[in-house]
Amino acid sequence: MPTQAPRSPAATPRPRPETAPPGAHPDGPDVGDMGGIGSAWWAGTQEMSVPWEQRSVVRHRPAGALRLPGPDDPAPTAGRLLGMCAWAAALTMVGLAVAARAMVAMLTGHAPDWYEPTVIAAGLAGMALTAAAFLSVHRPWLPWVLLAAATVPLVINLAGTMAAF
Repeated sequence: MPTQAPRSPAATPRPRPETAPPGAHPDGPDVGDMGGIGSAWWAGTQEMSVPWEQRSVVRHRPAGALRLPGPDDPAPTAGRLLGMCAWAAALTMVGLAVAARAMVAMLTGHAPDWYEPTVIAAGLAGMALTAAAFLSVHRPWLPWVLLAAATVPLVINLAGTMAAF
């Protein structure tokens, strides 16, 4: 008479938690082969008495936060993205010209002492503001304010480059 191999404890179906939505997988979310990390996380939350929605790996953040768009966010309009990309491209082109001139001035030693830290700080501030504008693409007016604010450090760099040389 053939004998059956014993079933592993992981293969034994567990009862669905009381707070699970209908149709949810009884063993929890599909975490794939994560080397035990995901399964340890899920095993630790099985005994908790929190609602099923709060057990997800990805937490919902407030709508006003700067964040990458999530799968539930609607796609921004093509005109909005085109305008933002055009503005960012214009900032990039002018910024590259200023950076090239600044690099030549710094390598040749013709730049004043205040020039290098000013160019670097203003350039980093402009890049951070531009990135924040794209992170806030779903807000109605914030990307435009951030792109306008990113233009200010570029104008400072441009004016400093023209004044120094």
